[in-house]
Formats: sequence, structure tokens, C-alpha cells
Amino acid sequence: MKLHSDTVLKCAVSAAFLILILQSPCPTYAGIPAEATDAEYLPDQEQTGHARIHGHFATELVDAKGNLNNKPCRGGLGLLYRVEYDEWLYSDNSGGLEAGVWLWQTPNHMQKLGARVQYVPARRAVDNITRRQASADDVIKYQWRTPDRYFLYLDYHQDIGDASNGGGANLFLSRNIIFRQALFDHDCMLVPAIGAQWVSANRVDYYWGVRPDEATPTQPAYAGREAFTETARLTGFYIINRSWTAFAGVQATVFGPGITDSPIVTRHVTSRGYLGVARVF
Repeated sequence: MKLHSDTVLKCAVSAAFLILILQSPCPTYAGIPAEATDAEYLPDQEQTGHARIHGHFATELVDAKGNLNNKPCRGGLGLLYRVEYDEWLYSDNSGGLEAGVWLWQTPNHMQKLGARVQYVPARRAVDNITRRQASADDVIKYQWRTPDRYFLYLDYHQDIGDASNGGGANLFLSRNIIFRQALFDHDCMLVPAIGAQWVSANRVDYYWGVRPDEATPTQPAYAGREAFTETARLTGFYIINRSWTAFAGVQATVFGPGITDSPIVTRHVTSRGYLGVARVF
């Protein structure tokens, strides 16, 4: 029996969305938008054109420091992916496992408005502070790429898993700087990026608060307040060939007083370094 090509494509996409993946190491719990990650700058469209199914798979080695009671943040090896079908349906895990649709976009795909559902990982137990359960966010997002390779991203996200019942917003700006045949006759890219995030009081209270029954003489009860965080990141890419790209980078996030006033928070700044390789298709 001969299968229609569209059926094969849809089955392939469905299978890709169901692939078992490892979570990106060291989640922030407040949510880093996947479109704002540097993997978005892997040259999918430049290398493969507008194929109906396109994206990338990547593995990265991460070393990170968190901000909870000097507990080491989970580092190690992570597996990342992004698969997009026909410029409207996609799945991604570079900012947390998610799936979404593009509701509107310009003909050249430079501006997009979409919605997604994103998995929010659980927060581990910290001393006598109990574990916070995993949940999910509903996200409305907008992104804009300019011809000179600036990238603007904006979203609003809200808990729909009855965990924090809180939300937040992300604003992110980056620039993709290309160096043609810069190293061994291969192209290189440098992507500096800055971002800001607003986190609601309910969300801060859930992930960084201390409930009255969890309080101790050294860790008093704390009800979270809304907070702002700022992130800076620098990532470099080395284009090995049409299918393979190597990357490395560093990132730092500064947390605002609504979070850092919590007695379980011991660092105002978290950091991570990462390097890896990606397969573009």
C-alpha cells in the first residue's frame, strides 16, 4: 500500500514530538522562552530552505550554579531539539518541553504571533522546604526578526497546572553577528543577548517562598513578592558544514529583591556555561 506524502510527513512530525528527551539542565522555574535561546540562531532556514519539516537536534555540556541555599544546580549533559512543521506547528525543549502553534505571521516569516503550552519542571526540596510540583504554562508570544539580524521576543505566560497560579512576562533582544569564512574558511556567528523578566507575586511565592509550617529559626516564613530579573548571554557558533554546527557560551541572570529577599536564596546571580554540537535538518 502506498502512503500519501502528507501522511508520511504528519506521522514523522508526530513521532518527533513524542521522542523521549532529557530536560535542559538547570531550569530557572520562572521560564526562559525557547525562542529566546541561542539554538534559534542555528541556520535552519539558511541551510535547508523552507522545508516542510525542519529544525535541529543538539547535545550540550552544561556547568551551572543555582541560587537556592548553596545547593549545586544540576549540570551535565543535555539533549535539546526543535522540530517545526510547515511553519505553523512546532515542538521545542531548549527552554522547557513545549509544543505550540503560530497563529499569525508575515509572508516572509519575520514576524510571528503564537501560542504554546510549556512544561514547568518541579523544584527540588531545599533543606526543610518541601518540593514544589511540576506544572504547565499557557503562553502567548510575539517575535520579530529584522533583516539585519536583530531578534525581539515578547511573551506573557500563566500557570494552568494549578501549582503557583502565577504568571510572568519575558522581553528579550539579541543580535546575530556573522563572520564569513572567519575560521578555517568556515562561517562563525556571535550572538550577544539581553533579557528582562517580570515574575508575579504568586509565582515567586510558590517557587521561592517559605510557608509558615516550613519556617525555622534560621529560615523564617517568607511570602514572595513580584520580582524582575535580568539576563545577559553570549554564544558563539562555528558552522562546520551544512548539517553540523558547534556552539559555546556563557549566561548570567540577576534576580530582583522579591526573589533574593527569600531566606532560601543565597545567590543574587546565577550563571551557566555550555558547549555542544547541533545537527541541523
